Amino acid sequence: MFWRFGFNNSTLDTLLDKEDVTLEEVMEEEDLLQEAKSLNPKLVEFLSKPEHIKCLLNYITATDLDETKRFKYPFLASEIIACEIQQIIDAIVIEHKEELLVHFWSYLDRPAYPKRRASDTSEEKKEELGLDSLQASYFCKTIGVLLSKYPIEMMTFIQSDAENLSKILSHLQTSAIMDLLLTLVRMEELPEGKGVVKVK
Repeated sequence: MFWRFGFNNSTLDTLLDKEDVTLEEVMEEEDLLQEAKSLNPKLVEFLSKPEHIKCLLNYITATDLDETKRFKYPFLASEIIACEIQQIIDAIVIEHKEELLVHFWSYLDRPAYPKRRASDTSEEKKEELGLDSLQASYFCKTIGVLLSKYPIEMMTFIQSDAENLSKILSHLQTSAIMDLLLTLVRMEELPEGKGVVKVK
């Protein structure tokens, strides 16, 4: 019966009432994902600000997060976007595409692993090359959400630059990227997907 007395307000709501609340403070709240899935109005309004969406996307692809955030923040950011909050998806794909989607897609510009020859027995570590498998899985999960919500717009975006497919193909040693390619191949069955995986 506590709700009769107004005790049902979440700590997240209380936090969001602060004028100077930061995204990092919100990311530390235990009930963040639950509230995002239930489309908490205050949280949706907060997360839908372009600067916060940009930070969420940056968390997914950042390589310079400190140890306390390196695993937690990319996971949370990808899960928030997977909640398919319409305002966030609209901002990425439609309203602020150049600032958000184009920048996020540039994750694929990172150098790929060199092709290995059978005769190559070198044990030299190539830590600066290729994509981190966990990070790539969050990236591809996010792209998958955007594709499912806006297939025509996303396929148009991918087809708008001939290099986009090449970027995907260069990272096929990363299993998540291979899965993304298979998703794009399946999109070929849709009218808006025709020609996306055509290699000239």
